[in-house]
Amino acid sequence: MAVPQVLYVESDMLPDLSFEFEGINLSIYTSITLRVRREDGTLLTRLATIDDAAGGLGHFAFAAGEITPGNHEAEIRTIRASDSKAETYPDDQPIQFIVREQV
Repeated sequence: MAVPQVLYVESDMLPDLSFEFEGINLSIYTSITLRVRREDGTLLTRLATIDDAAGGLGHFAFAAGEITPGNHEAEIRTIRASDSKAETYPDDQPIQFIVREQV
């Protein structure tokens, strides 16, 4: 299975990072969080905005200065409303979150 990749340019705030959980109604979660571990070890976390709960669609938005150059690792962490248990996606290996420097 190929490692998912996200590609950005330093300091970009768009596009938002969209996601889809096929066949899952997102209303079962109390939170959905993107966690990016930067090369320097710092952690960037962003809460999801739900666009269509029944369709499993949402996105993460970034603020100015959050997108820094490097080969980072990312994952999406959910917390279920029914029992407060956490689950991490993908569960086999982190997403490659690659940010190149501006020209």
